Amino acid sequence: MWKKYANYRIVVSGFIGMLIVQTALWLAGIGKAVDPLSATLGGGWMMGALFMATCPVTSPSTNTGRWIYGAFFGALTAVIRIFSIWAGGVMFAVLLGNMFAPITDYYIKQAKQKKKEAQA
Repeated sequence: MWKKYANYRIVVSGFIGMLIVQTALWLAGIGKAVDPLSATLGGGWMMGALFMATCPVTSPSTNTGRWIYGAFFGALTAVIRIFSIWAGGVMFAVLLGNMFAPITDYYIKQAKQKKKEAQA
């Protein structure tokens, strides 16, 4: 992030999304839900959030898209970890997030264009 290869928006929103969903499921007493600190600091979550999710080729190119992508990635990781048979779920969450990244960018750019046309 210091050299600006990885975008901080993806990492920060990923942590927020993960913490919110993990905390909600943990407080609800869902079976395999662990405390949010252990879930965030354990497993492949850190590597996934810092290296895999911030890939400049497959992540969104708009800043709004990066916030959405990171939150989606974080929340989906928590859901996959708790409700699936996979222990991690980080890679699957990254792949699903990457699948929707171009669509997210497309609709954000369209919304900005419509807003610009409405102002003119």
